[in-house]
Amino acid sequence: MRSPIRLRLSVLLLILGTLTACRPQPSRPAGWEVGYWYWRHSSADAGPVASRWTPDVVYVQVGNMSTSGLADSRWPIRLPPARSYVATWRSDEAKPPDGALAPTLAAAFDRVQAQAAHAGLRVVGLQLDVDCPTRLR
Repeated sequence: MRSPIRLRLSVLLLILGTLTACRPQPSRPAGWEVGYWYWRHSSADAGPVASRWTPDVVYVQVGNMSTSGLADSRWPIRLPPARSYVATWRSDEAKPPDGALAPTLAAAFDRVQAQAAHAGLRVVGLQLDVDCPTRLR
C-alpha cells in the first residue's frame, strides 16, 4: 500500500523539480563597481588611510573650475590604490561652467592623464563635479 504513495510522491517531486528547472532564469545584473571620491583639501593631509580592499575606481580631485577658468590642475602624489581612476574637476559656483572652457579642460585632462600614466596609474575618465543648485518649477 505504501508503494503507490511513494511512487506518486516521487512523480510529483520530479514534476515540480522539472517545472522550476525549465523556468527562465532571471538575468544577472551587470557587474558592480565599488569606488569613492578622494579629495585632498590641504597639502598637510597625511594621505590616504590604508585599506584591506582595493576599490575598482577612485574619483580624484585634480583641480577646480570657475567662471574665470581652471585653477591649477595636477595629478596628486599620494593616492589610495585602485584599479582605475577618474580625473575630477570641482566647481562650487551657482551656475554650470561655460562651454568655452572645453578646449582648456581637454588640454588639462591630457596633462593630468600623462602625469598619472607616468606614476603607473590608469585614468579611465573625466568628471565635472558641479554643485550648482537647480530649481524645479
